[in-house]
Amino acid sequence: MKRPLLFLLLVLISVNVFGQKIHFCDSTNVWGTIWSSWNEPFVHNAYSHFSSGKETVKGIEYLVLTRGSLMVNQQVLVREDTLNGLVYYLTEDSTDEVLYNYNWNIGDTVHYSYNSKYHSYFYMVKSIDSVKTNTVFHKVWKLQFLPVTNEGAYQTYFIIEGIGSTIGPAGGLYPSAFETDEKLSCFTNRSNTPIILPSVDYFDNNTSCTLSIQDVSASQPASVHPNPVTPFSRIRLPYEMRSGVVKIINAVGQVIWQRTITNEKEIWIGDKIDVPGVYYYKITDNDGKLLQGKLNKE
Repeated sequence: MKRPLLFLLLVLISVNVFGQKIHFCDSTNVWGTIWSSWNEPFVHNAYSHFSSGKETVKGIEYLVLTRGSLMVNQQVLVREDTLNGLVYYLTEDSTDEVLYNYNWNIGDTVHYSYNSKYHSYFYMVKSIDSVKTNTVFHKVWKLQFLPVTNEGAYQTYFIIEGIGSTIGPAGGLYPSAFETDEKLSCFTNRSNTPIILPSVDYFDNNTSCTLSIQDVSASQPASVHPNPVTPFSRIRLPYEMRSGVVKIINAVGQVIWQRTITNEKEIWIGDKIDVPGVYYYKITDNDGKLLQGKLNKE
């Protein structure tokens, strides 16, 4: 009789350890990111986020996220309402604003304003999905920067419930400028590294823990803004391509336009398609990487 009871106890312990929901403000959480500036990356995880204790403000306890690197050191105070699925951050005016809302719907507008004079950004929820980690499903939201311009390194990024965004745990507050790039590479909770299934873009919290910033960038798809195509449309590459070839192909497989690429991160295509219909772009660099996608002309 003792052995079945012992087995049941072990099962319950394992479910408690491996089947638990991850919470963003768990003080055991540690975030590692990789970062580069002006196309010169630092070593892996030279730029990292990590929880560093707690602080009480006006009688409310917050978790302190320290954002430290060779070039910048910032702190963000956060707290979590697990019952209502909300994570708040404390602004410089000592007011609570929503960092993550686990009830967001497609089309919702997300606003971050850490300091209205310097940091005020708007995003839109483009899609909602889910992943499994610790054998438990967690939601995933894809956000798009508004307005869509060629400024800002992150036109789109993802938020994973309990973990934060793929541009760092407080990434929405600090979207990098065009000359910088930061990506979440590794996350630990209670000294474990939970695998993300399926991966969120490049991030699976396994192989992504050893990626370089170039590897991450190369794994990103190209994006087209706006699409359907207008005279202002362009293809935004996930990294600066030193040399390659871009082609636009029509629905029957004919190449209607192509040219070489030299040290470029954006390719303007707005005046290359005249006839309405479905088209495809295909970009190949000299290292053998292939980027391709669909275009619409109305």
